[in-house]
Amino acid sequence: MTEPDGFFPGGYSRLRGVYEEEIRNQVEAEFAPKLEGASWLERRKLRKQIENEIDRRRDERAPPDALY
Repeated sequence: MTEPDGFFPGGYSRLRGVYEEEIRNQVEAEFAPKLEGASWLERRKLRKQIENEIDRRRDERAPPDALY
């Protein structure tokens, strides 16, 4: 459903959701070797890095300042 001016309601959040699973799988696969031997504190830090990297990659594919 499009608006008369061509914008999609909720376009930003929908587009970010489209890429979520693919990006999450890629990033978690990249960090998996680091997580294996990590202590609980290191795992906690790595989880934060993983979430930041996922957000960064989603922003690359669906920029928050773009018009949807």
